[in-house]
Amino acid sequence: GAQAANGVVIITTKKGKAGKTQFNLSLQEGTVEAIKLIPTLTAPELATMKIEAFQNRFRRLGPSATNGTSLDNARQLAVNIYGDPATVQNTDWQEAVYRTGKSRIVDFSANGGDEKTKFFLSASYNLNEGQVIKSDFERGTVRLNLDHKANDRLSFDVNMSLATTTQNGAIADGANISSPFFAALFTLPNQPIFREDGTYNAPLPGTFGFNVVQSVEFETRKLVRNQTVSSLAANYKISNRLRWRSFVGLDYAVARDD
Repeated sequence: GAQAANGVVIITTKKGKAGKTQFNLSLQEGTVEAIKLIPTLTAPELATMKIEAFQNRFRRLGPSATNGTSLDNARQLAVNIYGDPATVQNTDWQEAVYRTGKSRIVDFSANGGDEKTKFFLSASYNLNEGQVIKSDFERGTVRLNLDHKANDRLSFDVNMSLATTTQNGAIADGANISSPFFAALFTLPNQPIFREDGTYNAPLPGTFGFNVVQSVEFETRKLVRNQTVSSLAANYKISNRLRWRSFVGLDYAVARDD
């Protein structure tokens, strides 16, 4: 382009070659996971710190309804809210929203033909599961390039590409403080994900009143996109120095975002 001071990159599509049909298949498998989770307090550690804080407040301010009437009573007030360090249930909210996702790429191609007709056919499939539950990206493509020489002067080119993409996001407004990345850090570890009857535990005390696992599981954030980029061209050789080319192309996409 105009700013290509270091040169111009020309992108071309693969073409078929005359000869025996050749097939190629490649498969890549991998995993996606967080490099390192942020260390946070466990429920027993939180309860221990809160008991110490309640007792220190009693020592500093003396007896009251909020401070307690004794050290033991101050301790009990903290236990009533944050649990007993020896028995409190611990929930790692980061472990609950993060996961080890799968990554898969499959590529297939075939090319061949004769002196008159050459073809190149390719298909690919790409799956990436996000490191947060309920997030993934899936894409499938098919491409066909066909060259046909009708005679010494007339030839045709057909290029067709079809693609479909499906993307699921973890939560709407996922870049804000309500995102699972942020909310998991500030949800109290002494709060279970589920109640004893199996329903989600909500609303929750603390900074966030919602259950982030419940929000991610039930909120829909889905994008589906289908697209074709195709073209047909006719070439006519008028002379060795002059060629006529007629070209028609289509770039059409339909997207739905829920």
